[in-house]
Amino acid sequence: MRSACALLVAVLVVPAAALGLSAKSPIAGVYTTTLKGQAEPALDGRWTISIAPSGRYGIYTGGLKLVTGSAKTVGKRVTFADQGGRAACHGSRAVGIYRWRLVPGLLTLTPLSERCAGRLVVLSSRPLARK
Repeated sequence: MRSACALLVAVLVVPAAALGLSAKSPIAGVYTTTLKGQAEPALDGRWTISIAPSGRYGIYTGGLKLVTGSAKTVGKRVTFADQGGRAACHGSRAVGIYRWRLVPGLLTLTPLSERCAGRLVVLSSRPLARK
């Protein structure tokens, strides 16, 4: 009986992270932004950024998925790592770090370290509106 109680306490007390389970991304959701007058005309238009609860993300425009990757949040920082897609950044430009702020209906991403020009413009030119 004593060992059963100890096991129950361990199961209830051990945090999910210690068990290898990941928590839901605090910025999970589908967001949009519309860009105009960009130095690179290909960046003009309506963009959709989809961040899954697992942290997987996709960046879309014109119905096409152009970038896939992972977004890992720690505190108020999020690290985007491009992993695929025809507009993905590679090598030292694949990873960008942002500070995030979420208020009802808007996600604001402020770059802290970013070498991917396209991701920088799409993610941080203006707040992203939650769909």
